[in-house]
Amino acid sequence: RKPKDEQEKARRDAQRNRVTYDIPSSLEKTISELAEREGLSKSSTATLLLAESVRQYIAGNLTFKGHKTPIRHPLYEWVVDTETIVAILEGRRSLEG
Repeated sequence: RKPKDEQEKARRDAQRNRVTYDIPSSLEKTISELAEREGLSKSSTATLLLAESVRQYIAGNLTFKGHKTPIRHPLYEWVVDTETIVAILEGRRSLEG
């Protein structure tokens, strides 16, 4: 049987919903900087920013139109290249619709 503190950590870990996304290093660096500035974990920072972006997208304030490139893939129709993501991060492009 595991010690009580290990049991508690295992319980917390089991409740987490962990996912992995590929993101440009410049975006990861920016999230790290924001997290440090706000005193948050990188995970919390990314989750807050992602939640707000999803909310804005659902509300019709953001669009992917003009940012997607068609690809030949059995699962996906489109891809967004790293240059586009960096341009959005740097303010040279926008998802605002």
